[in-house]
Amino acid sequence: MHLRTDDRKAIELLNTGVEVVEVEVEVEVESEARADEIAAALHAGMPWMAPATEVF
Repeated sequence: MHLRTDDRKAIELLNTGVEVVEVEVEVEVESEARADEIAAALHAGMPWMAPATEVF
C-alpha cells in the first residue's frame, strides 16, 4: 500500500461512511469573470475535485 500507516489509520475511520452536510457561505466576487478565474484556479490545483463541483 502506498500510504503510511498513520495516514491509512486516519482514513480508515471513514470506511463506514461520512455525513454530508451543506454549508452556506456568502462570498462577494466582483464579477462573473472573476468567479470563473477562481474556479479555474481551484480545478487546476485540485483536478480530482472536479466531480464534486459538477452541477446536476
